[in-house]
Amino acid sequence: MSNPFDLLGNDVEDADVVVLPPKEIVKSSTSSKKADVPPPSADPSKARKNRPRPSGNEGAIRDKASGRRNNKSKDVTDSAATKKPNTRKATDRHSRTGKTDTKKKVNQGWGDDKKELSAEKEAQADAAAEIAEDVEDAEERR
Repeated sequence: MSNPFDLLGNDVEDADVVVLPPKEIVKSSTSSKKADVPPPSADPSKARKNRPRPSGNEGAIRDKASGRRNNKSKDVTDSAATKKPNTRKATDRHSRTGKTDTKKKVNQGWGDDKKELSAEKEAQADAAAEIAEDVEDAEERR
């Protein structure tokens, strides 16, 4: 049985045989598109001028002009002057549905002061009667 690797010619016995690498074939071209020259629009100073800038958290992280180190050197009046004025409406956080609670709803939810006062007086009277009853029971037991 013959060795199939003999066909490759990489035997140690064949070390004295010099194998030449294949010649590189260079084809002469007259076309400008095949040249190894970068296109004229690849000027790095002009590259990607209209790319979108990072915004939000990404923009805050990449902003080199922000941070404590840079803000320490700024004057307070300069940083205060750059703030936007508050353009929020006065009723921004108020309900605009037009629904309002009636007096009855408010009284049932929070209680009516007049009813509470009478209820407190009744409770005091009940407590006084209960105490008097307890005192009488205690005296009877003696």
